[in-house]
Amino acid sequence: MTMKFNGSFAVTTQRHVAFERMSDPEFLITIIPDVVEAAKIDQHTIHAVIKAGLSFIKGKFRTSIILKNEVDDTALTVKGSGNGSGSSMDFLVNISLADDVSGTLVNWDAEINISGSAATLGQRMIDKAARNYVDRLIESFRKSLGEP
Repeated sequence: MTMKFNGSFAVTTQRHVAFERMSDPEFLITIIPDVVEAAKIDQHTIHAVIKAGLSFIKGKFRTSIILKNEVDDTALTVKGSGNGSGSSMDFLVNISLADDVSGTLVNWDAEINISGSAATLGQRMIDKAARNYVDRLIESFRKSLGEP
């Protein structure tokens, strides 16, 4: 099952600061929701165990996250994969940052591929859970920057 999401949000932080945080694996470890354990492998890679729960599927996903294609404080690609509880996922998130009158505008689009038992739950249920997780991640990022 493939799902696509996109959105944008603004922060009052300057673009170069927001980009610096987004492209720092150690910082990202601190804002990812439901992390059980995580380690920075190198400048671009995180390995993490993340709690997941959706309907009758509950457990931990072993996840690899790679930051790539960093472009002059304006663009970043986050690629990842994970598996657990009889399911697996791959995701690709393209992020662009632009100066805004109040700070920085962050635009993102994501594609997530899910297979295994999670894919049997139906797109509507998975879509709601994925959007909730993204909202939590954005809120965590905003709070880490001191945003209201």
